[in-house]
Amino acid sequence: MFKNTKRFKDSFMNRTKEVITLYKGYADAKIKKVTEKTIKNFSEGIKNDTFGLQRLKPETIKQKQRMGYSSPSTPLYGKGGDRSYSNMLMYRKLKSGIYRIRPSERYHHKAGIPLKVLFIVHEYGMVIDTKKALIFIPSRPALQKSIVKTRLEKGRIKNAIITFLNKGINIFKRMR
Repeated sequence: MFKNTKRFKDSFMNRTKEVITLYKGYADAKIKKVTEKTIKNFSEGIKNDTFGLQRLKPETIKQKQRMGYSSPSTPLYGKGGDRSYSNMLMYRKLKSGIYRIRPSERYHHKAGIPLKVLFIVHEYGMVIDTKKALIFIPSRPALQKSIVKTRLEKGRIKNAIITFLNKGINIFKRMR
């Protein structure tokens, strides 16, 4: 009844060894691409106002209009440029082989504070006491929204590995 068991087991073990070799290079390239896509989604989502973030107060919009910003009603978007909130994310490959997305160490072009501090304020929200008044800044989780937008890639890699192990069909070639 189980005449081909040994041959099937050997075939499966060989595919397992082969998938590790195939997967290493593919996974690194794919994860880097997902990281870059997440950063791109962050920038474009803010600029194009597609995240559905909490709207700005009318006073803030008027202030941005006086400063001559191109999209005064868009949350988290102002002047633009490489020292702006919308372009602050960068990535770095760690020794472990994974990529880490992080805010830039640079200072914001206008606020005079590090972009990483500005990131925490806007991503999670904050109450700032100016001694004269309390300023409530609501959370506007743009990074979280950009991660959700790019999350589908993870499932495709997992399905490719399962297909290769179970059927021996190399769909890594088709996914490029």
